[in-house]
Amino acid sequence: MFGFFEKFSDPWKAFLKSVRVSSFLPGRIRCYSRLVVNNPENAALLESAFSGFPEITGFAVNQRTGSVLISYDPEQVAQNPYLKKIEEELKSGYLKESR
Repeated sequence: MFGFFEKFSDPWKAFLKSVRVSSFLPGRIRCYSRLVVNNPENAALLESAFSGFPEITGFAVNQRTGSVLISYDPEQVAQNPYLKKIEEELKSGYLKESR
């Protein structure tokens, strides 16, 4: 089985398109992704990718539900343009969902 990182030229876009953000607080984001439901390979790849950033202080995936919990230092993320963009995309998704 192929992980989503191998399937897409831009894995972050694929992840961001697959999520529904259910909770957004600076420093803590909970979202759901169909890419990790019952898919240990995708869950492990996603966890590996996020754990590579020192700004990320916690990362947990529930494969049964597709829940992804990301904890991070907002001040440090603000200094990383790449992570800041991901945070903004997730926040935008949350604001759309909460309307």
